[in-house]
Amino acid sequence: MSVDSKSSSPSDAAAVDIYLARQPIFDRSLRVVAYELLFRSNSANAAKISNPIEATAQLLLNAFVSVGLNDLVGDRKAFVNLPREFLVGKYPLPASPDQLVLEILENVEIDDELILGVKELRRHGYTIALDDVLFEPKLVPLLSLATIVKMELPLAPRSEWGRHLEQFRRYSVQVLAEKVETEEDFDHCHALGFDFFQGYFFCRPKMVAGRQLNTGQAAVLQLLSRLSDPKVSIDAVEQIFKSDGSLSYKLLRYINSSKFGLRRNIDSLRQAITLIGLSGVRTLAMLLVLSGLEARQSEVVATAVRRALLCERLARKLRTVDPSESFTAGLVSGLDAIFRVPLSGLVGTLSVSDAIRQAVLEHVGPIGEIVACARSHEQIDKLVSPCGHLSAQDVLSAFVESLAEADDLLAAPSP
Repeated sequence: MSVDSKSSSPSDAAAVDIYLARQPIFDRSLRVVAYELLFRSNSANAAKISNPIEATAQLLLNAFVSVGLNDLVGDRKAFVNLPREFLVGKYPLPASPDQLVLEILENVEIDDELILGVKELRRHGYTIALDDVLFEPKLVPLLSLATIVKMELPLAPRSEWGRHLEQFRRYSVQVLAEKVETEEDFDHCHALGFDFFQGYFFCRPKMVAGRQLNTGQAAVLQLLSRLSDPKVSIDAVEQIFKSDGSLSYKLLRYINSSKFGLRRNIDSLRQAITLIGLSGVRTLAMLLVLSGLEARQSEVVATAVRRALLCERLARKLRTVDPSESFTAGLVSGLDAIFRVPLSGLVGTLSVSDAIRQAVLEHVGPIGEIVACARSHEQIDKLVSPCGHLSAQDVLSAFVESLAEADDLLAAPSP
């Protein structure tokens, strides 16, 4: 997920736009254990960093100061690529060895100076990872110092992945399957015994055509369909909440939270719905329904929720499209990853407008542009798509706000 912000250094008072990309890393149970952070820029040559030292410094500055590491990764680990100069001690690192995982890129020369530098970083408590590699004898001096190896799958045919994994297993390292792009990739790597997984399969999955929803998923989708209907009445929404004690509890807990600053507790569903408004309660209900899905889907659900909230906030800043429709489009665009069926089939079951349908399936129109911008924040190897007249700071503000709101909504406990 990409972020952009303004930052300045003592040597350059002018603010510079940068992007901070974030992609989740999963364990074997598909729990998110870390995020990889990467520098991004909104300039034309953003994908080709001309000065790795400057880019890394800006990445660390924005992660720890401008945005805040807690807002980006919470209590999880943060993986960061480091050029040689940081690894050998020529430049300082944030004093957060408990959260930072330092990645040694495949093109860093392995020599005595590097080994000494990595040993010193280990002595200070940092976790070391080897990035974008297959097994090679030249890596052996680093394998005794590393904790994690990120094996880049596209570098070898699928038939050779197991052999490279076996080579790494000779050392005390955990192995991450990097660039998992299809369900077949994930299933194969899981069967081989990889410890961690990272790739577009989780944030931009390619689903198998013809999959059927199970009974529980169909019921959830049916409820989402009713809530996404722009003509749904307050009475109908109240009835939906009354039919599910957990939803009722969470709605009342939400309205009575410090966010609203009410002087007395609200214990009436009708009153809560009236205070939030039909659009607000529809949004909350859709999020709460999704938050009740299987725990192993938690990050996929969270990705859809953050995307939806970001779309809504971008629409509010643009003032040219309806924020509620933008929210719905963002959420619907993530349902294929949640229910693991083709998006075209899912959209057909929902009562959404033509504008939302076109935005989700064809990526066209003003709402389509907003969804494209939000989705591009989840793709660390691509430039962030533009969003109308909004500046980098506008998008940063919307992103940080959507992160915080998503965390609040998804953290609401069950009764």
